[in-house]
Amino acid sequence: MKKKTIGISVDQVRSEYEEGQDFLRTRKLRWVRQLVLMNNLRRGDQNISTSMLFSFFNRVFSNLYQDKNTIAFIGSEDSEFKKIEALKKLQQFDSQEMDKPLLDYDWLWDTLFFAAGYCETLDFDHEKKLMVPSVINPLMFVYDPYFSEVQKWRYYGKWVLHSGAEIKELIDDGTIDGISSLRDIVPGVEPEIWDYKVKREQAREANPTIQETDSPNKIYQLWEHATYNKAGEKVVAWADRNFKYVLRGNILDLKDGKAGKSKWPVVKKEAFREPHSSIAVSVPDLVEDKHRATAVLYNLSYVAAKDEANPLYVYDQDAVQDESQLLQRQIKQHIPVKGDPDMAIKPMRKNSAVTNSLLSFMGILKNEAAEVIGTTQIAQPAQKGKKTATEAAILQQIADLAGSLQSKVLAIGEKEFWSHWYKRYERYAAEGDKKIISISNVNSVNFEEIDLKDILTKFPPKVMVLSSKEAEYKEMTLRRELSQQFPVFGKIMDGPSLKNFLKFVYFPKFITDSSTIEMMIPKTMDEIKSEQENELLAVDKLSPIDSTDDDETHLYVHYSAKKTAATWSHILAHEKQRADKLKRQQTAPPPQTAGQAKQMPAKETLPQETAAPLKGAVGATLSQ
Repeated sequence: MKKKTIGISVDQVRSEYEEGQDFLRTRKLRWVRQLVLMNNLRRGDQNISTSMLFSFFNRVFSNLYQDKNTIAFIGSEDSEFKKIEALKKLQQFDSQEMDKPLLDYDWLWDTLFFAAGYCETLDFDHEKKLMVPSVINPLMFVYDPYFSEVQKWRYYGKWVLHSGAEIKELIDDGTIDGISSLRDIVPGVEPEIWDYKVKREQAREANPTIQETDSPNKIYQLWEHATYNKAGEKVVAWADRNFKYVLRGNILDLKDGKAGKSKWPVVKKEAFREPHSSIAVSVPDLVEDKHRATAVLYNLSYVAAKDEANPLYVYDQDAVQDESQLLQRQIKQHIPVKGDPDMAIKPMRKNSAVTNSLLSFMGILKNEAAEVIGTTQIAQPAQKGKKTATEAAILQQIADLAGSLQSKVLAIGEKEFWSHWYKRYERYAAEGDKKIISISNVNSVNFEEIDLKDILTKFPPKVMVLSSKEAEYKEMTLRRELSQQFPVFGKIMDGPSLKNFLKFVYFPKFITDSSTIEMMIPKTMDEIKSEQENELLAVDKLSPIDSTDDDETHLYVHYSAKKTAATWSHILAHEKQRADKLKRQQTAPPPQTAGQAKQMPAKETLPQETAAPLKGAVGATLSQ
């Protein structure tokens, strides 16, 4: 078996790992403490834990998480609209196949808790023809501390667990060529990384133990490292836990960067982005101190309340006959004393368990925690009766703006993710590769075959990400405004024009599947003809117009064609013909119906006009 040469040594891998781990070690220890603080079950039965960190984190999370994003692709040329439509259908199908909602849940959770979330897009399933992304555990991850942007990193890496059976299989098939047997590497988990897991699991009353080395199926933790080799090429390599061997390695050949080079297959998401910084702030960073302070105040108040329930007394030992009765709690209890009771027993004065000032201070802590992460509750106006629709819309808009900044920052990573997705198809889709996708319509599921080469545009399409909440709100507002204008449209549009408006403008606002619209309003012969003409216009071949064409329909379709000289000439010809037809309709006399002809009065004639025909007839008779 010939070993592959990738141009890196195990010393390089170890050195870069130590540099990255030293940079993040203190930060990771804090993350572990915050994870323990999130839901610590080992706090003791007599202590109170506040849920501030948990509740505020989930409030931000629920506001930003959505199981559906509106993705729009913009082609580089007008003629690519069919490719863009196929690309959109493929994106919707692949989103389901990749289980993108679950991926987004884990990715966003890491982003909010660890200040940044990382998703790797390296793997591609050639059988399913599908990118296989995976969320990277930040506690298992290191990266270059000198650069904040992913594509400027010199290296990055992560710990990966494998079973002994899986490692042996990879050795046997030649994937791992750096060792010849499992006996060459040490099993088990790296101690520092294992300590992160122990502290986190023990806080939830679990007791993880290190696996014994004599187990028949041992656990092996390998280091997966991406870096540059001596030739300046990007490579991905595996090393054992003790960094003694480079087990396998490959040149990164994605060809998704400039000049055919490869980009790092990692997408980074941030919610509180800070320019030029390798580490941003997270939700726990902003709430942790308020959480701890609130927990201390809760427990002090709890102790004070128990003291109030068990008061302390000062008493005269000579006056009180039985001191044990001071500790008893009985109904109709009587404590015998000698002399004046007010002089024999007196309770010690103590502060109240919960004062108004303490409650006010705890309220300030909660408000501060809410404001710093942008989840402050908006006070509703005090008024009688129901709010108007305008007032409700304004309040909703203000509430949405509170999380809009984080949504826009998160969209940067989402945009990069779908750019990687497109590039994987560009790299791995071969000539003739086809993929069958399912499309859900109103009452059925259809299957469509897509040629993967047909989705590739001349230049990579631009990706636009719009929050589904924001998109739905904007489209709902626009649909409502258009619906209110329908009476006006009915007066200025005839039947065919209104049908074209519904099909090409109104329905696409809330029906994304064009086949559903085609089912409601099937294509006319003019639409079919104009689509065929678009193919000629795209190659700058002029197509003549016909006097019987429905110019309105042709113009709707031709505006989506590639804008060539022939296209503009064809559109101008249709516009001129439409204007001429409209002018003739305006100047032509209105058609006369049979009823109108009967109701019209008889035309008055002069005597000379009445006699003229008779005069002509008499003259003709005399001449004979």
